[in-house]
Parts: sequence; structure tokens; C-alpha cells
Amino acid sequence: NKRKIDVLGLKNNQYTIVEIKRAAWHSALGEIQGYFHCFLREWKTNAPVKTMIVTDLEMPDMREITNLDDTELIVV
Repeated sequence: NKRKIDVLGLKNNQYTIVEIKRAAWHSALGEIQGYFHCFLREWKTNAPVKTMIVTDLEMPDMREITNLDDTELIVV
């Protein structure tokens, strides 16, 4: 069972791991943390790596929790 990152971006020598979820809830944050740690283990990069969740609906407490985790939350 292989994990799959939804989107992996590279801009200005910085990677961004993106999780795309409808009505993202706390489980999306757990998923992106898992992807982040697996990415660091498997890619062995010195470039900065950030995380981002893209969702259509901001659920209660998600902004506060993602800010604490330094994960960007984008609502479209």
C-alpha cells in the first residue's frame, strides 16, 4: 500500500506537499504530516519542504490547527 501525494510542487528550490480534500477535517492534517515525514525520509533533500491543504470548506478549528502545524490552508 503506497502513499500518494496529491500534488508535489517545486518553486524557488522549495518543495510543497499539497493535500486536496473536500471539506477537509483533522484527518487531512494527519495525512499531510505522514506524507511530509515519508517525503523527507525517501527524498533526502536539503531544500525546505512546506505543507498545504486545499479544500472547498473550512471546517471548525482547522485554521487554528493548521497554523500551529505550519501548514497552509487554502479554501477555494
